[in-house]
Amino acid sequence: MSTLKKGHAERTARRFARLMRASGMTLPTVRMEAALAQAQASDAATREEAARIARERFEGCKSVTNSAREIGMSRTALFRWLERADWLARDAHGNWQANDEAIGLGFVVRRGPASISWPRITPLGQQRIARRFNDEPG
Repeated sequence: MSTLKKGHAERTARRFARLMRASGMTLPTVRMEAALAQAQASDAATREEAARIARERFEGCKSVTNSAREIGMSRTALFRWLERADWLARDAHGNWQANDEAIGLGFVVRRGPASISWPRITPLGQQRIARRFNDEPG
């Protein structure tokens, strides 16, 4: 069992074993190891599912710079438009942050840890921007 990754399942199994010993009851080691292996497999499946969901959330998202290139405008002009449209705003440190409303509408997502997150334009947001700028004359 020393090669098994210590995680939530193992801590729970050890806690259960301590309670069993304290109450004078015993559980065959084979059953404990089987239960532990099953719990760890379940934990691994949960982690894999969470990772898959996180990957899918950002699939097709592009940086503001790449989105601007695709529609043929400058990065600065797109940032200005995103700010006027209330999709992005600068935080106290001057960094661009996605607004909650734009996130809720599915136009942008936050990528990275909360303390250093940066905005990414979703495919839906890219479509909305392209429609907006392709419909405008000159």
